[in-house]
Amino acid sequence: MKMRDVAKYSGVSVATVSRVLKGDSNVTQKTKEKVLKAVEELNYVPNTLARNLSKMQSKMIVVVIPNLSNAVFSSIYRGIQEVLKTEGYQVILVETYNGVDPSVIELIRNRTVEGAILLSAVMTEEEFNKKLKDLPIVLATDHMSENISTAPSVSIDNFLAAEKAVNYLANLGHKRIAYFGGIPDVLGARRRLKGYKNGLIQNGLEIDESLIFSGDWSLESGYQLANQLLLEKQLPTAIFAVSDNMAIGAIKALKEHGFQIPEDMSIIGFDDIEVAKYVTPSLTTIEQPTIEIGTHAAKMLLTIIKDKPLDQMHVVLNSHLVIRDSCKKVNRSL
Repeated sequence: MKMRDVAKYSGVSVATVSRVLKGDSNVTQKTKEKVLKAVEELNYVPNTLARNLSKMQSKMIVVVIPNLSNAVFSSIYRGIQEVLKTEGYQVILVETYNGVDPSVIELIRNRTVEGAILLSAVMTEEEFNKKLKDLPIVLATDHMSENISTAPSVSIDNFLAAEKAVNYLANLGHKRIAYFGGIPDVLGARRRLKGYKNGLIQNGLEIDESLIFSGDWSLESGYQLANQLLLEKQLPTAIFAVSDNMAIGAIKALKEHGFQIPEDMSIIGFDDIEVAKYVTPSLTTIEQPTIEIGTHAAKMLLTIIKDKPLDQMHVVLNSHLVIRDSCKKVNRSL
């Protein structure tokens, strides 16, 4: 259906239909009701995309999320929506299931969308530079400030955050600390692993590769990794998991094998998702300002779209250690 069909059906001009749809107050109530009735009966949807494309604008943004079930990404997305809605933008949501979706590049290149926010860059810096350089894209939760200055980003310092978690466990007397990491191709995961290792070195602790595991951030992943860990001859006294989901999954597996948390094993998570404070024991974790990450990312992208200079190419927000009940001082070795 087109606007002229609505005009013909309601017995008014195309211009009148246009004024009604724009909310023009000069249209009489009777005419307005007639047009809106026609719109409803014909199931007419205004072609705002075509209108905006004629101005070289689509008023649409693509947001790429690795996994919608992840509470961290959902929270960041809410922050993005808060900003974009007030600016009249609509969002195309693409879930990649922790992979790479090449259609995103085409959406931007053919101007179907005006830009993109990637909630995780599942690729190397070289791949990003080759495929996405100079496109209107902002990274949220990851950053490539070391080698690619053209990729604006909003994140915490994942290296320092992981280091903070290890320092906390080391100060409690833990000398063998297992690491449950995320997908290695994700930039933030690599930074957290480096921070974990540096934290061990700073505290004079050995880096034991047999205690380093890779997962996919999920509850099931943490559960499976904990079961793998229990096959080790010498168990650690603590686990640092790079997502709260993995930490919670690990707690379940350990309890099934008769472990008490934190008496037999201390566990620290990452993200501070809503459920972290409600599990038993409540989870000590590293808090990410997820809503703030989303709002910053959206504002940066809109600045780029408007062809204005950014105040900062790489916004680094603070993370905080949230101490609850899942960690305690070491009083014996397992």
